[in-house]
Amino acid sequence: MKKVVNSVLIVSALLVLFLLFNPYKEKASVGILLPTDDISAHFDARVGFLTALQNLPKDVNFVDVDYTSDTLEKSIEDATKKGIRYFVADGYSSDLAKIDDILGRTHSVLIEAMVTNPKMLKKVKYAFTMAPTDDIQANAIAAYITSMGYKNIVIVKDNTNLDYVTYLADEIIKNLKNTTKEKSIFINEIKNVEHSPDAFVLIMSPDNAVKVIEELKEKFPTSAFMGSDWTFHTSLLDHLSVTKGFVTVGFVDPLYLKSSLNEKISNKYLVLTPVGVLSYDALKVAYILAKERISYKDAEKYLNSHSFFGMGETFTFNGVHATTPVYFYRITSSGFKLTWKFGGNG
Repeated sequence: MKKVVNSVLIVSALLVLFLLFNPYKEKASVGILLPTDDISAHFDARVGFLTALQNLPKDVNFVDVDYTSDTLEKSIEDATKKGIRYFVADGYSSDLAKIDDILGRTHSVLIEAMVTNPKMLKKVKYAFTMAPTDDIQANAIAAYITSMGYKNIVIVKDNTNLDYVTYLADEIIKNLKNTTKEKSIFINEIKNVEHSPDAFVLIMSPDNAVKVIEELKEKFPTSAFMGSDWTFHTSLLDHLSVTKGFVTVGFVDPLYLKSSLNEKISNKYLVLTPVGVLSYDALKVAYILAKERISYKDAEKYLNSHSFFGMGETFTFNGVHATTPVYFYRITSSGFKLTWKFGGNG
């Protein structure tokens, strides 16, 4: 735990120092939205942002825009008063509800690394995401469930980030309608599950996933377990006695992660996860928009008519989201193993 805390502090300090002492004061600026009250939860994104800052050209100014859960809208508005019109963040779907119409009102664009709720993205104009939206993820999860022949499904939801968990669960059920027997419950309701389902689908944080799997495995040893994109994290490998065999969704090919991405990181103790990769790609997209001075009104047209080369592979945009594949990873004794892929450019 001490090593993790030290790594968080190191990355945060390096990121702030880079932003503070960046000597390039071009008119075009990208604001990196950094939560100050939830640093550890966004540690992977900070690694991605820092890696991008070390590799991108210095012809755009990058600015640290700190915020808390209560000050996101005000922090963006204050930054726009200083001339910042392009932002990048690793927020939750629920965070977009706090932004409301501020992007349109301030003529700004936001590139999110991992926001996936299409309703929130549709509501908040001029916000885009590097991740597949939850309608796509739900379709992928339902297709995987069908391919595995599972007929009895229990979806277990976290009791936070409700815009995300509720929408994704409802979409999975809609995709499985008339093919399976399924129900959706919250974490605190798992004690009420009496019959062993073919599979549990966990839509929750990785920490909660470990606890839930451990509790349910003891009671239902024959049930399979799988998780949504929120559930994926390398910390799952620290609990192999519980998580081995668990299948979880992510948006970066783990084979590429293992072979080449981490060569870009100067600190040997830091590791790029899928969240880090998408954060890297998000900052690169925001950098291009800023460099080309793309208007907020023209951002979607520009994104949808260009190809981008990210850290993982080439991607395009379709509407407000990138055409990133949905990967299914199985946890083994040797790490994450790619077991299924859905969608993407191909």
